Amino acid sequence: MTAASVQRPEAIGPDGRRRVRLRTVLVGLSILAVIFVLSTSSIVLRPPGTDWSAWWPACGVAIGVAARCERRHLWSFIGAAGAVSGLASLIAGRELPVAACIGVAVAVEVWVGATVLRRSDRAPRLNTAGDLYRLLLCALSSSVAFAAVAGTAVAAFRGADSYLPALVATVPAHAAGVLLIAPLLIPRRREPGVASRVESVAVWIALALVILVCFGINVGLPIAFLVSVPLTWGATRLAPRSALWIMVVTAIAVTTLSLFGRGPFSFGGMSPDVSVLMVQLFNLSFGLVALTLIVLTAQRRHLSRTVVESASLFRAAFDFSPLGYAVVTKTPTGPIVDQLNSAGRDLLVLHEGDPVRIADHLSDDSLVALDEIIGKYGEVRRTQWQGAMTLRDGRSVQVLISSLASDLDHDSLAVQFFDITEQQRVQQTAREDLLRAGEVQQALLPKNLTPLTGYDVAGTCVPAKTVGGDFYDWYRVDGGLAFSLGDVMGKGVGAGMIAATARAALRSARHDGDVTVAVARAADTLTIEAASASSFATLFHGRLRADTGEFDYVDAGHGLAFILRADGSVGRLASVDVPLGIDLGGDWTTHSDILHPGDALIAFSDGLLDLYDGTLATLDYVVDLARDAASPNALAANLTELAHRAPELEDDSTVLVIRRDR
Repeated sequence: MTAASVQRPEAIGPDGRRRVRLRTVLVGLSILAVIFVLSTSSIVLRPPGTDWSAWWPACGVAIGVAARCERRHLWSFIGAAGAVSGLASLIAGRELPVAACIGVAVAVEVWVGATVLRRSDRAPRLNTAGDLYRLLLCALSSSVAFAAVAGTAVAAFRGADSYLPALVATVPAHAAGVLLIAPLLIPRRREPGVASRVESVAVWIALALVILVCFGINVGLPIAFLVSVPLTWGATRLAPRSALWIMVVTAIAVTTLSLFGRGPFSFGGMSPDVSVLMVQLFNLSFGLVALTLIVLTAQRRHLSRTVVESASLFRAAFDFSPLGYAVVTKTPTGPIVDQLNSAGRDLLVLHEGDPVRIADHLSDDSLVALDEIIGKYGEVRRTQWQGAMTLRDGRSVQVLISSLASDLDHDSLAVQFFDITEQQRVQQTAREDLLRAGEVQQALLPKNLTPLTGYDVAGTCVPAKTVGGDFYDWYRVDGGLAFSLGDVMGKGVGAGMIAATARAALRSARHDGDVTVAVARAADTLTIEAASASSFATLFHGRLRADTGEFDYVDAGHGLAFILRADGSVGRLASVDVPLGIDLGGDWTTHSDILHPGDALIAFSDGLLDLYDGTLATLDYVVDLARDAASPNALAANLTELAHRAPELEDDSTVLVIRRDR
């Protein structure tokens, strides 16, 4: 019948579904039987001379079950609860129309209460003050809904004068029923009590004695408040479930004894309506106080246990962490270490019980830095810092310092530290290796500025990192000069390795006069290398015949080469092929052009574009620089200076210049 007790039928077989349906029906019939018995008892045992009961526990059962009921069973249960309540009213002696209207009123009451109590179609909870407020709203709204419907019906059949008495009698009766009974059916965290078994028995005995004295022996003395003593005792010491039962037993005992003419609210000692109202107000007031104590006490226990568990976890993390942890406090004489875990002692080479003095371990420079970071004693400064410090034995430690949030004066600091000496050594070795790799790469670039009579050749490469992916090259071949400029996608060591591979592959074809052979060899090599590195390379490669100035070239996706003629005009060189490393199965295209005396061939990488506006309009700037340069070497020097002035290079910048002098 409830979401917690019924497994979904689709998760089990046919026989299982039949058993679930049978169990659901049996549970539902049992709940309806309880509602019928409680409703009949409340009507039959109402005080003599009154039309309404002192309290109505059946509504608490109905609303508590409906709030947990699956949505597919909710309306069936609401209708059945209303029908059972109407039947109980009829059997208890009420007129058929009145009994029918009471059944409708109960259905409305259960619907309103369940709607308020359910949380977005989830089962209700009673763990926090917010859950308690929801329960109070449920009790008030559902009881008012019942009183409005039932009072209107009674007034219609018995006269308008009966409306207000019905309203005054039924609202507190039904509110008490919801407030005292529904919490027993609302799931909550299982919070154990702090009382021993002996103390638990003592609470029940004390409750019985107080009820006996206040409502059994006593007749007219106003000492009902004494019941609050065992109620408070039980609410703060027992488990919440036991404390709720104490609350319910108290309400049953007080109502029953008052019905039999005992206690300060005796139905025989004052008018029946006043006696009923006094019992109702007593049940509501002590129920509200007891529920508040039960919920808040259970919440405090849960929070306390959570804090203890968190502290235990922190302590375990502190003690067994592989990193050094310390708690440092600022004092007038300087910072001192209050706590230090075992990893920290091992790092500082301390034995258990050895005093920890910061000045004995940190270098002088690090001590000065520490004072500047955390400030002096009494200086309110929230610290959050991390960086490297040096120990007196030369080791380096990475340190994280932060003020403890619980310390408003920020005099207590949490310090985490670990040895980074080996890490720094490895990083330094890697930096040195990288520098050597960069030096080797620069050494591979051609240095002979006059490799060919009648021609002036220059080049420069400014890598964005220590090792770059750009390269340029020239070397003598039969009858002339071979030259190249390549740009590998990416930067760093990986791009540098691919660039070196491409350069070696091109040089391996120096004895073959066909430029496409050299490019094909480089492409075959890079198709494997670049594919594994998810990279590619653009390439401008050509061969110059010294006697005529004619040259053949292949432009593999580069597109950044032009001829600056002696008369100042510019001719862009064609680029129709794809970059190396992108295998589309086609052949390489050979283009031809000629350098006349005074003409200059200039090729550069796209990193040069980033030194300006990043577009092809940069070509005009390069042309202007070439026109103003006295020689290829001067142009290379100007572009190198331009690259070095950039705050940060986004890509390698490379240029190759070949000018025919005569």
